[in-house]
Amino acid sequence: MTDTGSIPHATATAQDLAHIYSVPLGTIWRWASLDRWGRTKYARPVRYSWADADASFRRYRKES
Repeated sequence: MTDTGSIPHATATAQDLAHIYSVPLGTIWRWASLDRWGRTKYARPVRYSWADADASFRRYRKES
């Protein structure tokens, strides 16, 4: 996944990603933690790397 110290170019909030991927918000937070998604450091709300989110979604949905 991306370096967590960098700010990804394409980002989205956890709420946005939960809506896009039709999963609970807690699932987004779990994936972000497990896979160490790139994220903004100081901006609020926190924005996560869309590429990292998509990679996690594809991997975890295949495991289901």
